[in-house]
Amino acid sequence: TINQQAVVRSNAKYNAKNWKCWEGKKEIALHWLNDSTFQFSMRLEKKKHFYSFYNGEVLIDKWMSVQLPTVKQKVYIVPLISLSNDRFYYENELNKIYKQAGIELETAILPTFKTKIFSPKTIFSTQDSLEMYSGQMRLLRNQFFELNTDLPKEAYYLFVIPSFADSSEMGFMLKNKTLGFVPFQTNDKRLNTQLARTLAIGMGMLNPAWKSLDSLENRKENLMDSLGGRQLTFAQVEALRSEIRTFSRFDTYENVPTNNGTIAYYFWKE
Repeated sequence: TINQQAVVRSNAKYNAKNWKCWEGKKEIALHWLNDSTFQFSMRLEKKKHFYSFYNGEVLIDKWMSVQLPTVKQKVYIVPLISLSNDRFYYENELNKIYKQAGIELETAILPTFKTKIFSPKTIFSTQDSLEMYSGQMRLLRNQFFELNTDLPKEAYYLFVIPSFADSSEMGFMLKNKTLGFVPFQTNDKRLNTQLARTLAIGMGMLNPAWKSLDSLENRKENLMDSLGGRQLTFAQVEALRSEIRTFSRFDTYENVPTNNGTIAYYFWKE
């Protein structure tokens, strides 16, 4: 078991004695640490445990606990513009988010990547409709991996680019692909959140809340919203941990040459 803390946010006055917590059909004790924070014992097992919180007769919230084995995943950050912090900062900050899913990210920051075509001032375009990488993204990918042939295939690569032509674009990554493109931010925390959010699109095929009409519980606190949230729902955790994934650097519209010819990609909607 662990001692879990919960913070009550309310504009109305409330009596701590009226608060109850039930694990299934069993009431468990709450220990108030101050006027707005209480602590209780939560069981961590592979089996799911459900907790219900009541203020008097009113159901306020429901929680679930389950212990997840740690999954490790390599992530490479490739800056086109110099970053102000080392890999330990980004690794620690990313793992503060991904530990919710029981995922440990092994993060490496590669040297600033520059060519005759790509510089710290290059502005990138994105595709308006098709789920494909833009010509610039494909060219950057090709040049980078031609010069870095020893990098592992089963890893995710996040390119920190100078900017997008569309200033509202917060990060571009195709679902179930390994390449992401994130615009540089002078605010390190904001940049790290955008790295985490963009990675979630590729790794877990999560929907960016700012691009969809999907409703999310506590949306403004969720990682996939645009307001700087860092929380994940359990459905998002399950998606991020899915074993059904590919480590492809190519979009589905590309013909990929191999030693045995060309791989044809077929795609469809269920």
